[in-house]
Amino acid sequence: MSKSAFRGQWRSVVALVSASPRRFASTVMVGLLVLAAVAGPATPARADGETWTAQAPAEANSWVSVAYGNGLWVAVAASGTNRVMTSPDGITWTPQAAAEANSWVSVAYGNGLWVAVAYDGTNRVMTSPDGITWTPQAAAEANSWYSVAYGNGLWVAVAYDGTNRVMTSPDGITWTARPPPKPTAGARWRTGTACGSPSPTAGRTR
Repeated sequence: MSKSAFRGQWRSVVALVSASPRRFASTVMVGLLVLAAVAGPATPARADGETWTAQAPAEANSWVSVAYGNGLWVAVAASGTNRVMTSPDGITWTPQAAAEANSWVSVAYGNGLWVAVAYDGTNRVMTSPDGITWTPQAAAEANSWYSVAYGNGLWVAVAYDGTNRVMTSPDGITWTARPPPKPTAGARWRTGTACGSPSPTAGRTR
């Protein structure tokens, strides 16, 4: 499929290249469809982001963010019945129940834990050890949380609105509100990432 074959509202992209002897690369985009470019033992050419194959999502939800960790792809949605879907290869997807019917807009993996954040709902954080079973967690403040990332032993989430638009957590469960830098105190934060984390993370952008 050419780069311009689909012009959907793509929201998130993650790239993975493992260091194993069997080199495997995969890129997944989440939007109205799921696209994957895969290279492995049977297709030694690397996935370069130019050749895409449409894959069916688990459900026709508004998928917003995707991340990879511990051998699993996990995507979250802002609407739909089952607002999480998982895949071992980025191609075949299985629906999973979210902790709450919130608008989940960012998911990340780090330190053996999946964490997702939402911009609405009662508990705007949810965690999972396996990407399948999710537990609601209280956010530091009832802000519109748009992105979460893990790095250097710390979870960090940023928000689009609210008083303290940054929150941090050592374990993804207990969160502490942090004021943003003073020169940008009114900024509407939408995405964040981490350098040196054990796996790629993706935040929502638009």
